[in-house]
Amino acid sequence: MQRISSNATLFLKVFFPLFWLVFFGIFTLAVILSNVEQFTAFNFAYVKLAIGAIFIIFAIIFYFTLIQLKRVELDGGYIYASNYFKTYRYPYHNIEKITERD
Repeated sequence: MQRISSNATLFLKVFFPLFWLVFFGIFTLAVILSNVEQFTAFNFAYVKLAIGAIFIIFAIIFYFTLIQLKRVELDGGYIYASNYFKTYRYPYHNIEKITERD
């Protein structure tokens, strides 16, 4: 079986979004739950909203781009597509076209 997807697929699909969402999510919770207003004259409500919005925007971007990546392998008569949890096998005669993207 020959893998035709990139070596970076596993890193880009699993590790990078997971670590970013966990660490930035913890940072976002710490900022939102902090009570800094009582120590300064600056209003941190806008900072809390901005950091929360940045977290949500990047989570949506990760979902629609990186998390949709698949591992693709070729065999003598089949193409295998995997999302690292399930593997789907497609025979060549059922495939209309294959496109390549960088």
